[in-house]
Amino acid sequence: MNKYTFLIDIDYKPTNPNKFAEEFTNKIKFVEDILKVFVEEVEVFETRKGIHIYVYASSERKISDEEIVVIQLALGSDYKREIFNWSRVISNPKPKHWNVLFKSKEKITKLSRMLTILINNKLDGLGKDL
Repeated sequence: MNKYTFLIDIDYKPTNPNKFAEEFTNKIKFVEDILKVFVEEVEVFETRKGIHIYVYASSERKISDEEIVVIQLALGSDYKREIFNWSRVISNPKPKHWNVLFKSKEKITKLSRMLTILINNKLDGLGKDL
């Protein structure tokens, strides 16, 4: 099984955590169904302007860097960040560390804990439906 971490940069702070978690989980479910990439867990951190979401996933097949960019965009990551990522991925030579979030900006807060719990609980519920 191949392991992946998708890095999602959301440039706003969700005002309705339940609604955000539901919508984010729906996006994950769609990606899982179509691309056969299975999410195991998420971690959410708050930043000054929004949130960072680390999506830990696996797949039986190898996922290209180009697909990683598309998946991150599909999961709602900031489109400007993903266009920059795309330009890095297709450049020659491709930088070794093209997909980064700035950890120094991240904090564990009440919002980030709540979103982590809500999303992971919804993911657990998806697994039971299979």
